[in-house]
Amino acid sequence: MSGFNPLERIALADVRRAVQWIALLACAIALAAGLGLIHFPAAPLLGAMIAGIAFGAGGSSLRVPRPAYLLAQGAAGVFIATSMSPAIFVDAVQEWPLLLALTLATLTVAFSIGWIMNRVTGIPEDVAVYGSLPGMSGAMVIIANERGADARIVALMQYVRLAAVIISVALFASFLPDSQVGQLPEREISPLSPILTPALVALALVANRIKALPAAGMLIPMILCAIIESTGWMHLQMPNVMILATFGIIGLEVGLKFTR
Repeated sequence: MSGFNPLERIALADVRRAVQWIALLACAIALAAGLGLIHFPAAPLLGAMIAGIAFGAGGSSLRVPRPAYLLAQGAAGVFIATSMSPAIFVDAVQEWPLLLALTLATLTVAFSIGWIMNRVTGIPEDVAVYGSLPGMSGAMVIIANERGADARIVALMQYVRLAAVIISVALFASFLPDSQVGQLPEREISPLSPILTPALVALALVANRIKALPAAGMLIPMILCAIIESTGWMHLQMPNVMILATFGIIGLEVGLKFTR
């Protein structure tokens, strides 16, 4: 290396970094594809996270660029909100007492589990809570990361729980009789979707400046998209490529922070 001038050293470092990124992405894609073949949920996120863990624990200094991670947050929020519909909103209004009671019961159990884990294991309070909350595991990882909590432990807790739920449901369902599943009616995708969807995603770059709201980069686009969907104004759709990239980026962001 002593024979290289500064510019040549910088160029060589850039080449090495590019090679590391290519290897990391290839590994993440291969793992995600493998998990997808066995129909494992959140395959893009988990595949990328496992690849990131392997590189991070191996001493790699690679990090996901901040703008890419913010856009992934916005895309995750929009993707979640596109599942909303006017029918869901009507049902929620009609059954609000039951919905409220079940929500409070779920939160009580989740917070109790987090409190127990904090007392028994010494895991920080915020990490224990984020890791114990059910549903939206990717969102919990994002919120924990944005709030300065250890997203690695949150991710580990969330996906161990997810694996346990999948195995438990599969075993329990095998004892239940078969039944016909009703198909939800297809919703017409708005012609404005290719324009409005990326615009809502890009809003994360600005919304992230709202420090009073945790993970505002995800929540603001999600709230706006949920309003659009639940009021029946229009139905948006996110391209599959964007969905895969979104959860892949989130997985890499968490995985690369793991150390040996």
